[in-house]
Amino acid sequence: MKRYQLICLTLFAAAAFFCACEWDGPTAQWDLVEQETDSPTITEVMPSVAVAGINFITINGENFGDNQDNVSVYINGYNAEIVDFSSTSIKIRRPDRSGDSLSIKVNVYDAVNLGRWEPYTITPVTEPFGQFLSGTEIGCLAIDEDENLYVVENTTTREVYKITPNNEKILLGNADPLIRDAAIHTDGTLVLFGNRKDIYHVEADTVSVYATVESNVYTGTFDSNGILYASGRRADINIILPDSIRLAGLYDADEIFCLRAVNDYLYALVELRSGSPAIAIWRHQILDDQGNLGGAEIVFDWASAGEAYADSEPATFAVDSDGGIYIGSDNASPILYYDPSTGDMEDIYKGIIPSAATHLTCGNGNYLYMVYSGDSEDLFRIDMGNPGDRDF
Repeated sequence: MKRYQLICLTLFAAAAFFCACEWDGPTAQWDLVEQETDSPTITEVMPSVAVAGINFITINGENFGDNQDNVSVYINGYNAEIVDFSSTSIKIRRPDRSGDSLSIKVNVYDAVNLGRWEPYTITPVTEPFGQFLSGTEIGCLAIDEDENLYVVENTTTREVYKITPNNEKILLGNADPLIRDAAIHTDGTLVLFGNRKDIYHVEADTVSVYATVESNVYTGTFDSNGILYASGRRADINIILPDSIRLAGLYDADEIFCLRAVNDYLYALVELRSGSPAIAIWRHQILDDQGNLGGAEIVFDWASAGEAYADSEPATFAVDSDGGIYIGSDNASPILYYDPSTGDMEDIYKGIIPSAATHLTCGNGNYLYMVYSGDSEDLFRIDMGNPGDRDF
């Protein structure tokens, strides 16, 4: 009996001791109070319509939080790239979506509801052009004053085509070599470059020799005086007049990938055999109607394109009437815009245009034309929008 009483007293003392202690272990999950973030709201989207020429869209509102890593923006399921962020404003890159009834959703981690804005309109900016079969190599791209495009399909028969602004495709003839570039004289003559000493022209449905130079050339351009400039690898710049051909004495040891004459300047994309910058766009003022050239001025050092382009190589470029330069490369974002007057650079329609860009030319209005060489060759017409609407 005494033993039984002792056991009871011991158990009672232990129970009293534990009851007197405060439990400081973790709270069970079912006892936690849910921590909820205020749901985001969208009050404004700028611009109200993303027309051609717009690279960025700004979403204004509330409760976007203070950590960009906790925020995602979706446009009809497309996860848009955020380029600038605050608790009340999110700037995204134009997404690979278009239509007039799109839905914008802002998702903030831990918020119960999404921020929504609909319907929103984003106009399309690219379209295949020229009715080419997928996989056909397109060797050149040139444009005349009436916005007619000239291309050569590098098939076994080398068809030379004229493509009207209404997308009508007209066969002009057949070239002999593989064609790498084309240029148009002020009188409308189309000349073709095929990495040979012979330069060809198309006349009356016949492709024949226009001029012959000392070294193989594969790129060229006419200036406003009708003078032809041609070059290639270690070919220097050939200055071709109706009655004479001479060398400029500028790049005889180097490789010139692309030549373009714009606004009395000759632009050249050059890889120097020695010296620096290794790859750059240079320009020379065209001094007179005999094609005499001024000194070299560097316009764009490819190394300044930045780390994103470090493993990419430029292949072509186009210069618009304001001096803005579109550089085509094998980068995932194939067109880089550079403004020499400000030094500003911008990827054009990143994530929308496929890579790689092998030929570029500016139209006479708002279009940029690009030959795409990737999984399948094609020609694209890219709507750059009205200059006043552009944000690059």
